[in-house]
Amino acid sequence: MNALRKAVLTVTMIAVVGTVQAHGGQATDYADPKGYYTITPPAGWTRKDFPSDPRSKVQFITPDGAGQLGIIVRPESKSFADILADAKGNAENQKRNFPNGSFVVAETTLCGIKGVKVENTVPGMVRQDLYLFMSGGLHFNIAFGAPNQTLFDKFNHDAQTSIESLRPRGAAVQATEVELQQGREASSVRQVQIAFNLSGVAQGVAAAEELAKAEPRNETAAKLLQQLKPLASTPVVFISREQGGQKIYRAAMDGSDKKCLTPSNAGEDMPMFSPDGKAVVFRSERSGNQDIWKMDSDGRNPVQLTQNTDKDSEPSWSPDGRCIIYASKQGGAWSVWSMNSDGTEKKKLLDDAGGASLSPDGTRLVFSRGRPPQIWVAKADGSEPRRLTTGSAMNASPVWTRDGKKIAFISSRDGNVAVYIMDEDGSNQTRITKGAGNNGGRISFSRDGQWISFSSDRDGRMQLYVMTLDGMMETHILASPSDTLTAHMGGSHDK
Repeated sequence: MNALRKAVLTVTMIAVVGTVQAHGGQATDYADPKGYYTITPPAGWTRKDFPSDPRSKVQFITPDGAGQLGIIVRPESKSFADILADAKGNAENQKRNFPNGSFVVAETTLCGIKGVKVENTVPGMVRQDLYLFMSGGLHFNIAFGAPNQTLFDKFNHDAQTSIESLRPRGAAVQATEVELQQGREASSVRQVQIAFNLSGVAQGVAAAEELAKAEPRNETAAKLLQQLKPLASTPVVFISREQGGQKIYRAAMDGSDKKCLTPSNAGEDMPMFSPDGKAVVFRSERSGNQDIWKMDSDGRNPVQLTQNTDKDSEPSWSPDGRCIIYASKQGGAWSVWSMNSDGTEKKKLLDDAGGASLSPDGTRLVFSRGRPPQIWVAKADGSEPRRLTTGSAMNASPVWTRDGKKIAFISSRDGNVAVYIMDEDGSNQTRITKGAGNNGGRISFSRDGQWISFSSDRDGRMQLYVMTLDGMMETHILASPSDTLTAHMGGSHDK
């Protein structure tokens, strides 16, 4: 079965995830902007809109961010028999792809209209109820899902009450041929995105290539291929314990060209490509102490940069590659230091601080400070520090987006550790990873700024993931039977 066909058969199972944009918590009616329907959303849930999607699309997200009620409506001509046949074919395919899952298809009535209900359960992945029906020349796809049965049960009553309040207005809508074509194209693109989410980078690229070939006039499909193809060859350095001990590896994002850069069991960690991709800075205990080292990006020519009796950690490069920012425990407390990339001219910048990095223009430092740690910014020399986050939860590991306009960080404010993003002044703090488990580690952005990598133990062991900032595409990378930890993405030209 080719990649695109497999994506088509999986499209109805997986709930869409994305960045939450709150529009209030009151249970007031929501009127679809295209005039297709009205619905009363669950009280206290937040709403995410998708203004660039040619279909009618909206999500209502549970207060904890774990569950989502999604509604997608598009103009389409389809019979009930077609919908039922598609759902049954989908279920059979899912049973092959996920043998431990349950996929139950049944006829139902919703809003007084005959339709199809699909109960999807994949342990450790998703529990979802999906409703499909036609009304007035419109195809309705309504799904409520959560990562597990416990979270599903917690919010299912509110979700079902909301679904039952939906009132289609499709009979009054006359879809144009342009709208029909846009709906078909958007559906095809979403199928590719789901192939990426389910099966990884390589499968997503293959599906995107097939779609671009099958629909050469689909401009969105062409843009998606342009977004995915460079990602496949993007190099990444990461930590894994798959060969015993904690070692640094390098590979392409699609899993090819994998190589161990540090064969010894010296506790290497926190690798980061230099801006030109020619070197990797990292933390190592190979000298008997926790110090900062540097090596060529192929693992050759390792050089020790710090020689303290105290611990050094969390190295990061300046944007021009001339300096390295790092944390040091000299004197008994963590502080932020800088040095030239050859290890000379070490200088303290900040006391009681760590996890620092320079902004893309080199003028500002973002760092964590305090107990529990909070996010701060200061000038590049450490002067004029200003706090961006508050509260009793941990906020740490900040990193600038590629354009320097936002800061990503990890926080425990919602119970589990998750990745958040905020404006450079600390406003608009928004969670971007969803679901259970701890998500974070050392965050990095792709060179084009479209992708963010992070670690998560959502599947029982720590693994690496990559996602778009809007959450539409997210998948695991470099899957391993052992823990795979922090990673850093380079550029497609890095050698």
